[in-house]
Amino acid sequence: MGRTRDFDAGDVSGSDRDASLDNGEHGQKHARTSVVSSHDQDPDGLRHPQKIRATTGRVAAKDYEVAVREILKVAIGRFRSRLTAENAYPDRIEQVKWAKEAWAEGCKVCDTQINFNNEIIQLITNRTWHLTSELKTKIRPLTEAIYGFESSTKRAVQANNRKLVEDLVEDFGLCYRNNIPRSGLYENKIIQKAINISFYKNKRDEGVLYPEYFQPFPMAGVALILMVVSVEACIDEWSSGDRNDIPFNEPTFRPVYQNHLNQLRKFAALTKDHEIMPKLLSHLDNNGR
Repeated sequence: MGRTRDFDAGDVSGSDRDASLDNGEHGQKHARTSVVSSHDQDPDGLRHPQKIRATTGRVAAKDYEVAVREILKVAIGRFRSRLTAENAYPDRIEQVKWAKEAWAEGCKVCDTQINFNNEIIQLITNRTWHLTSELKTKIRPLTEAIYGFESSTKRAVQANNRKLVEDLVEDFGLCYRNNIPRSGLYENKIIQKAINISFYKNKRDEGVLYPEYFQPFPMAGVALILMVVSVEACIDEWSSGDRNDIPFNEPTFRPVYQNHLNQLRKFAALTKDHEIMPKLLSHLDNNGR
């Protein structure tokens, strides 16, 4: 977003995501029972993941046995949580490292020792771009309602939408509780509402399942929410006066995400003596529960 100055966001989540991982279990769960031999194990004693059906097209969790799918649920949840808490756009080396660590944690939780393969790592790391797409779907209606965008063929309404976009993207206007005059930086209610619907809506969402990543709510997660609000979901889609979908484009969105994260860190440093940022992040987590 080149219009800002320094002041000195498909997969699904929750029950829907679990259902997609469980797809194919019924009728197949008891369809085959395999005896694990030494040929099914690696030198460390971990057995290899077993497929219950041939992959056609893209690899899917339902291609694998129930035990693998259960581990994947945990691994994907932890991987997505780490994307939110640490870095939404890690490079490929870091993605693979995180995926392997998430798989190891999943094995511990499920008390099952199964090795990963390249397909399993791919199933986990695919969530890097799935996460942003999912957030867009959830947050877009909030953007329209909270900021007051209106779909219309009337020129006056479209002109108002364009002016609203200009006000919100100029100098991080979207982050303020009140835009004109500006007050309450990082207190706009869309931040809390977007976090609630994205991470705390039900007991299967990451903010509930993996509190170690969300207590307090991570600063990088706030940057991710603001990136989705400002570019992908949502404000820039109204720049013509009427809403036009903006497809996911990591090279475009990554610097916007990083810009928001840098400004959050700077704000935290400037207000360190008052502990405003720690209080804000704790408030976001507490009100998400």
